[in-house]
Amino acid sequence: MTSGALFAVNMLVGTEGGGTFAFEELRDDLKAAGFVGARVLWHDEGMNAVIVARKRS
Repeated sequence: MTSGALFAVNMLVGTEGGGTFAFEELRDDLKAAGFVGARVLWHDEGMNAVIVARKRS
């Protein structure tokens, strides 16, 4: 199991209300918070990723 997947399982079972999110869910949350242009800047096969967005002026 990759470290990313292990972290996701740990969040789901080891924290109250913890979870993992698909990019589409994160994008929608960012949009609701006033950010635009959300995109995945980098990801690997281990479920690690960097998502960037910019705050609307």
